[in-house]
Amino acid sequence: MSIVNEIWKDVVGFEGYYQVSNLGRVRSLDRLIVHRDGHRRFYDGQLLVLVVGNCGYYRARLNKNSAKAMPLVHKLVALAFIGDRPKGCQINHIDGRKSNNCVENLEYCSGLDNIRHAYASGLFNNAIGENSHHAKLKDSDIPVIRDRILQGHTHKAISKDYGVSTTTISRAASGYCWSRNQANPVPKGFYFPRVGSATSKAKLTEADIPVIRQRLALGDAQAAIARGYGVDPKTIRCIKTGQTWGHVK
Repeated sequence: MSIVNEIWKDVVGFEGYYQVSNLGRVRSLDRLIVHRDGHRRFYDGQLLVLVVGNCGYYRARLNKNSAKAMPLVHKLVALAFIGDRPKGCQINHIDGRKSNNCVENLEYCSGLDNIRHAYASGLFNNAIGENSHHAKLKDSDIPVIRDRILQGHTHKAISKDYGVSTTTISRAASGYCWSRNQANPVPKGFYFPRVGSATSKAKLTEADIPVIRQRLALGDAQAAIARGYGVDPKTIRCIKTGQTWGHVK
């Protein structure tokens, strides 16, 4: 299907195989292919079905002499119709829509200008929380995670339940990320202490500490207590001196 005022140019590096248009469409060209067994076959050119990547940008599946590539369509358009990208520059979608790869909607700009444009267009505001393409958590998960931490659940246990890293749990809980979660916002300066059983390496629980202290007071050997709990004697010594688990009264 042809469109009035649509201009086609060769895809750089795939001349004679593919073309890209000023409207952001990609097509293959008519060509004769000789296969390894000597068989010759003529292929009609056709419009390609573009693929939407994880970041929301369109990609084209290209194949040349068994070499495959999936370049970003907006890069193909810019290179063919605007020219080589200046060093240090990025490609900006002027209207903020990643699906609009018309050459009139593309421009080269600095990374800083690209970020400023994204903020001015409200794109960053829409890509937070569960709307981010990287998000593995949902907005509704954050209050539950924060409550579990306050109840003494370890970051490691919570991260396992949600299939994310302990770093993700820590950042979500502290407000480093997901800070705009409206269901349970983190007050400024609020801190979730990672002490006691809330630490990922803890082998003891808060309930164990009074018992250990009582045994120490009765004269039980630190080594014997450590063996009973499967910890290092140094751990028991630190409990005795108050260096650790001081939050347990």
